[in-house]
Amino acid sequence: MVGEFRIKRIWSVTVSEEGLVLEDGGTRHWAHQPCGDQETFAHREGFLNWAEMREWFRTTHGLPFSGIMIEWDRTRLEGSVELPIS
Repeated sequence: MVGEFRIKRIWSVTVSEEGLVLEDGGTRHWAHQPCGDQETFAHREGFLNWAEMREWFRTTHGLPFSGIMIEWDRTRLEGSVELPIS
């Protein structure tokens, strides 16, 4: 889907051997939680599980990895047009 959307939230993300940390304006979420939340997050990001996601970050970027994640508001902006993707 192509269109115009608004940014809902920007997260600071850290992936380490110990776990996943998401921070939103200084508020920590999922800081080294048991695997349940990390498993859900990894699956939503397209990985089979947390172990696969952690290994991908380890081999691709090295651990610990720190970056940002953009959360998009999925409500289409008024006047934006959906274009077919071929």
